[in-house]
Amino acid sequence: PNGNNQMNGNSNNNHGPNGNNHQMNGNPNNNHGHNGNNQMNGSANNHYGPNGNNQMKTDNNNNGSYPPRTQDQREPPRRINNFKSENNQNHRGNMSDAVSNLIVSDLTAHFHFYSYGVDCYDNNGKTIDSRRLRQDLFFQGTTAYFKKKGLTEKETVDLHRSLFFEGPFFFGARAFPGLECSAKIDKDKGFCLISNATGKFFITKMKIYGRPACLALIDEQDVIHRDNKKNNGDITDIKIPVKKKENRTMLLADYRCSNCCTAFNSQNAILVHCQNTGHKPIYADDLSGIETPNTEIFLAYCNVALQRALGERMVRWGGEYIDPKTFTEPKDRQGRPLGLKLFRAFACDFGCMNAESSADHNEVKNEKADMLSSLVLSVDLRAKMIRTQHLLNLWCGNANPSTMVYTDPMRRNINGKWLNEQIICTYDKKSYGIVEILFDESPSSLPIPSLNMSHAEYFEKKKGIKLQFPDAKPMIKTLGRNKVPIYLPAELVCGNEIDQKAKTMLPLVASFAPEERNDAINEMKRYLTPGAQKTRGAGGGFLPALGIILRDERLRVKLRHLSLPSIVAAGLSHTIPESKKNNWLSCLRDAQFSVRPNESIILNVVVVYNHRLSRNFMQVYTKIARLVNNYGAKYRFPPTPFACVEAGDIQDHWESVEQFFRHQERNLPPNVFVLDFTKPPQRSSVDQAYKVVKQMLGKSGYLSQFVNFNTADHTDQRQARKSNSILSGVARQVLNKCGLRIWWIDLPKTIPLPAIFVGADVFHSQRKFDPKIGKMAARSSCAAAVIQLIRQVEGTKGEMSTVEIYSSTKRRIAGKEVELGSFLSEAITEALCHFKVNPMSCIVWRDGVGVSSFDSVINDEVQHVRSAFNNMAIRSGIKQNPIDLAYIVCQKEISTKFITPDGKRGMQPGAMIRGLKLSNHDTFYINGCSPSFSTPRAVRFIVVEKDEGLKAIEVPELAWALCHDYPNWTGPIKVPSLVQMAHKLGELAGNYDDCGESINNAKFANTMHFL
Repeated sequence: PNGNNQMNGNSNNNHGPNGNNHQMNGNPNNNHGHNGNNQMNGSANNHYGPNGNNQMKTDNNNNGSYPPRTQDQREPPRRINNFKSENNQNHRGNMSDAVSNLIVSDLTAHFHFYSYGVDCYDNNGKTIDSRRLRQDLFFQGTTAYFKKKGLTEKETVDLHRSLFFEGPFFFGARAFPGLECSAKIDKDKGFCLISNATGKFFITKMKIYGRPACLALIDEQDVIHRDNKKNNGDITDIKIPVKKKENRTMLLADYRCSNCCTAFNSQNAILVHCQNTGHKPIYADDLSGIETPNTEIFLAYCNVALQRALGERMVRWGGEYIDPKTFTEPKDRQGRPLGLKLFRAFACDFGCMNAESSADHNEVKNEKADMLSSLVLSVDLRAKMIRTQHLLNLWCGNANPSTMVYTDPMRRNINGKWLNEQIICTYDKKSYGIVEILFDESPSSLPIPSLNMSHAEYFEKKKGIKLQFPDAKPMIKTLGRNKVPIYLPAELVCGNEIDQKAKTMLPLVASFAPEERNDAINEMKRYLTPGAQKTRGAGGGFLPALGIILRDERLRVKLRHLSLPSIVAAGLSHTIPESKKNNWLSCLRDAQFSVRPNESIILNVVVVYNHRLSRNFMQVYTKIARLVNNYGAKYRFPPTPFACVEAGDIQDHWESVEQFFRHQERNLPPNVFVLDFTKPPQRSSVDQAYKVVKQMLGKSGYLSQFVNFNTADHTDQRQARKSNSILSGVARQVLNKCGLRIWWIDLPKTIPLPAIFVGADVFHSQRKFDPKIGKMAARSSCAAAVIQLIRQVEGTKGEMSTVEIYSSTKRRIAGKEVELGSFLSEAITEALCHFKVNPMSCIVWRDGVGVSSFDSVINDEVQHVRSAFNNMAIRSGIKQNPIDLAYIVCQKEISTKFITPDGKRGMQPGAMIRGLKLSNHDTFYINGCSPSFSTPRAVRFIVVEKDEGLKAIEVPELAWALCHDYPNWTGPIKVPSLVQMAHKLGELAGNYDDCGESINNAKFANTMHFL
């Protein structure tokens, strides 16, 4: 489904919802999502087939409550909540329940943290912007300062462990010695921590934060109490009684040490620790001036602390953490190694989530608690991959690397293939772009002048890596921070891309079943709880030492199964049956439009064929023409093409196409359709000329379809079955691109008509090394909008099978996702001018917006959409009531997952979950598909805006119905069809040199050219 749309694979795999199916490679194993690379950043990045992503994780252990404890083993403070414990017997293990991968977390009674602002200047008084230099100054300054304060080396290490440097500020779990309150910092000058040859580091301000307002209060607990009058603070007098205030229990101390990063789960344990060390617990009366942080500051602190906890035992790789010693080497079906190492990567993140109470949970409903959130930890399991073959082995083959001599042709070949390509280090998993390949240097011959040693000696002494081939050439030159050259031995790096054979196996070898993810969550939960890190002392548990306590249970939710919407196929007297709800391809064999030949439109087909296909390309064209014409549709292929164009490879390919259309520009008839038979050199799955030719044809408004003969040889009878499947998909897609739907869904009759449906998305290209600027850079992003007019929800076959659609794109600053208001306003205005209609309602489906950007969406995008309709009404001179608008955000790349209570299965397609909210907006989750080899991931829908006139519409049912309306996949997809269309259009245009600015939107109106 994420494969290329040069349509040459099994037809069931050619129309994936996330596919770049302009080059449609039908083999299901070739569809790896737009990020199907060797690092395989699962959650969002690895969508294998319509059944979505290969990463989702939840827990099947019934650890719903704390184990029985004695009086001295009190459980940590717990907040009022509406969540259901996993071991509650009222929740039976049936499919009306689901368990998430969210672990509920509590804050201790006196949870607090510190935030210190910093300024850094060089000796000329200029601000130091480099985070690396700032961090070096911070570490040097704190080390010297702590020593000056009389802290031992052990105490310094422990204090550094609780400080989190973030560039313009740093967090602290404990007060910075000597700066316990803001009064000790000079308001004008700040506090100079260090001044040396590098620069000066100032601490400018400090704040003490407690729990955020969105988190609920705590329940009554037995806690430590200190009687200052009796023992003058002697912690040996610890009592169980608690202090009451306003009918609530006030905790007077935490089971945490205020002098070191240690937490305990019993009174006796902390008492012994304090008696042995002279430390003391964290007391209520030790804190003053605490402010309430906003959610962003609070979560930033929690997540940097989480990263510190994970990094103490694991290695960071991107945004995930792995155990470098634990990996597998997957094999193909014949048992042959794929040349990859597969690591389990943990992705963990804290968030605040609001769970609505349910009467079925048998808990006391508390109106105030319903409005409050809970701190939850999401734990996901992903896959990271790296090649087992490093570049030295790849380039030397069977030759001895130490004596290998590279000839000029070999050097040109290696340079041509690898310069500016991404590589990854095998020892720290960092990636770089190759700037230069030094064929005449080896690790032992290339010196490091500043250290007076060779690179071979450097890696052995500084990195602890003894090179196997210290005399082997070449060395790889890359650029680090500030464009500082870095030289790497070829035996320590490998290519970032994996080969095609391994890619075909990714859905099977790099997916994790629900049960595997359950085990991973349990493993991570044990790691982050007290006592797990034995090497850190008897207390253990870094997060509990900071006041963050993980509960045993995970969030449990109620679910409802949405029924199959009514799906109608052209010419069929019945709707798609329930038995075919996951794939109705077989039902389309009898689809028939029954348009009379004299009423049809004959397309003028221009066939572009690779010179290696000159003998048999007409045979393949005849097959496609027959399959297209068998539908009896409005658009048909002639027996022979209007013109045939022979083309070469890559540049010769697009030059041949350009030359033909330039010479025939004035003689071309209407209704031109380009059919491009491509056969890329070296059996490549992607034709490098594809995007150039598509851009060229898009500028002129010509519909086109690519067929890749490397996926299947359509002239070989031995591949007839595969070829027929692919070409059947080609025929369907030809009709789709012409604006016909072979099937459609029945929409709710409560929608005010005529209605406008809008799908909006922003495509972001992958970052690549740019040799001009000497660093990684991304191309411009591309915003895309697909606007569909719904005039009626029922009608004749001819009326329902024809789409009225308009599409538009716009170049964006790289990485910019929000503020699409003006673009959407322009696109909707253009569409309304084309449709010549005054709609009654509009439903916008917006992809890619985070919760933190909702205000921008409401203030910018929603208002611009409203203005577009109001301005059109004024321009037309027709008075009408304001249009009814619904604005729904679809979030695909989320970490929240759901599985069955027993932890062994994923949710079935159509499972809908309500009750978990990140904001005050109506929120629900829909599981669009359920792969057999992996764990499904639901999509989060957030209703940002919904007017009174649309209250009768059930948004979850409408969203689920539209998930069945994507014409490029004969099954449900993860998101509504308009969203997926916008994604396809953005991906297509975003890969053009001009980011889609040359696409002829007017000529492509009422067509789905982007499929």
